[in-house]
Amino acid sequence: MKKIYALFSLLICTAAHGARTPWGQMIENNFYTPKYMISAADAWDSVIGAPWRGGRIAAQMDGLYNSHDEARLFEVLGTLAYNHTTMAISQSRQYLNHAFDVIDGPLMSRRGGAAQKFVVSGRGFGEFTDFDANDNNNFEFRTGGGTVRAYAYVADGYAFGVGYTYADSRSHDMPLDVDAKTHIISMFSKYLSQNGFYINSALAAGQTGWDMDKRAVGVKDDISFNTDLWSGQINTGIHLQRGKMFIRPQLGARYSLINTEHFTDAAAQSFKKWWYNTLTTGGSVNAGIRVAGDGFTATPHIMLGAGYDIIHTGTDQVRVRVLSGKTYHMPVMAPGRTMLYGGAGVGMNIGTVHADIGYRLDSQSDFIAHNFNATIKITF
Repeated sequence: MKKIYALFSLLICTAAHGARTPWGQMIENNFYTPKYMISAADAWDSVIGAPWRGGRIAAQMDGLYNSHDEARLFEVLGTLAYNHTTMAISQSRQYLNHAFDVIDGPLMSRRGGAAQKFVVSGRGFGEFTDFDANDNNNFEFRTGGGTVRAYAYVADGYAFGVGYTYADSRSHDMPLDVDAKTHIISMFSKYLSQNGFYINSALAAGQTGWDMDKRAVGVKDDISFNTDLWSGQINTGIHLQRGKMFIRPQLGARYSLINTEHFTDAAAQSFKKWWYNTLTTGGSVNAGIRVAGDGFTATPHIMLGAGYDIIHTGTDQVRVRVLSGKTYHMPVMAPGRTMLYGGAGVGMNIGTVHADIGYRLDSQSDFIAHNFNATIKITF
């Protein structure tokens, strides 16, 4: 029975991805071609003779086919049918990392019976991300941005606050130009007990506006669309102090949902809306040492952690309709479920001012992100 089922599955897959046109056959001959691009080639073959920008692109692609320029035809098709789903999923995770970094550790201290304290902070970051899986979804971004936050103590060891995160990502060394601007609003709470136990939680909502400038055989094919972000995270741990040394084990969980709207590019390709959600659990350990100086305290620290997506699913495929009415289906693809991360930094306290500079590395299958950041907090 299993052999019959395997044969049936093979026949279905072959029918779904087998070339039906000369263009599709040429693309299929490339062993490394992502399967959905065969269907994309078949769909674009039907655009030959159509009017407007899509028709001009198809006419020039037909010229490439007739001149047997397989490499150039593959390049043009890869640009037209670039799989943006991996980019949207991975970058959304990074943007949420920046929005939620405020709950990655405990309150600096309890209020201790003093007058109510109010804390404001600002954080700037620069990030370099790279994904390389060779499924026509590779990307490389340079991101700059920052967060501003304010929180107040509403009890001796409990604080509540709000924050805003902005990120601007620009593509680097890609066959298309991408500019992504993200705005996220968050609210969070932090509780710290007398023995160092803490529990933090946060909610965030935001949107990324994507502007993609694609050029196919010299013809501009731009796209603009939005991705909505919804997420919640909870972290809990304990801060253990032994003399000048401290260690901070932490566990956490995050649920995230992204929704991408229906959009149409300048070549009249219509991309149906899609969504993706994850539930990620993980843990980390932060360790450091406090070094007292003349009027200040320095705190060098390191961190190591890992996470796993318990839920890692959503829309399976994005339906794309070309100018002629033919369709192809682009798979929704995300990096693997397991992630590793780590970092190092140094903090400094001078009176009511706390500053910190740091570096963090995030890694998943085929994906890596380098993040440099600087934070300043002022307590009133």
